Amino acid sequence: MKSNCCSSRCSPGRADAFTLPEVMVAGSLMLLVLGAVLRLMVAGNAYLSLQEGRTELQKDVTLAFLWMSRELRETDADSIQVAADGAVFASPRDFSGEVEFDPAGRMLWQKYICYYVETVAGKPCLVRKAVAIDPPAVSPPAAPSVDSVRLNTSINYQVKARNVKSITFNNSVSPMEFTIFGEIVNRRGRKYGMELKTRVYFRN
Repeated sequence: MKSNCCSSRCSPGRADAFTLPEVMVAGSLMLLVLGAVLRLMVAGNAYLSLQEGRTELQKDVTLAFLWMSRELRETDADSIQVAADGAVFASPRDFSGEVEFDPAGRMLWQKYICYYVETVAGKPCLVRKAVAIDPPAVSPPAAPSVDSVRLNTSINYQVKARNVKSITFNNSVSPMEFTIFGEIVNRRGRKYGMELKTRVYFRN
C-alpha cells in the first residue's frame, strides 16, 4: 500500500523561502556594501576636486611666469620701477609687437609695460597695462610708477593669469629675481598654494 508524503521535504516552496535571520544578515551585508561604495565615491570626488584645483593653479602660475619673464628679458635695467606688488619697465616693441630702429640703426624704446596684481571678478589676477613712449626714444625716459599706471583708468588692462595672489621683485638689476605666488580655493573650500621663483637676464 502506497503511503502519502507528509514530510517537510514535500512541502511546496519550502526550500526557496528565507528565514528572518537570513533576511537580516543579507540586509546588513547590503548596507555594508552600499556604505563602502559611497565612501569610494566621496573619496573619488575629493581626489578629482584636488586634481582639478592643482591643475588650474599650475596653469595660471605658469601663464604668469611665461608672460612676465618673456617681456622682462627684453627690457633695460635702468628703465625698471619696482613696487611691492608690481613693476613697470620699458619695451622695444610697439603695440603690434614690432621692433623699430632709428636711421642710425639704434633700437627705439616704444612703450612701458606694467604688471601688477588686482582683484577682477572676485579673483586675484595678474594684470598687464601698456603705455606708449611718445615719441619712441633711443634711451627710455624715466618710468612711471606702478600706482600711476594702475590708477589711470584711461589705459586698457588685460588679465594675463587668474589666481595670482602676489608677485614680488627682489631687485631691479640683471639677473632680476621675482616670485609668483598663486592660490586657489576648490569647491570644498580648501585652499591650495603654489610658488614659483625665477631669475631673468636682460638682453638689452
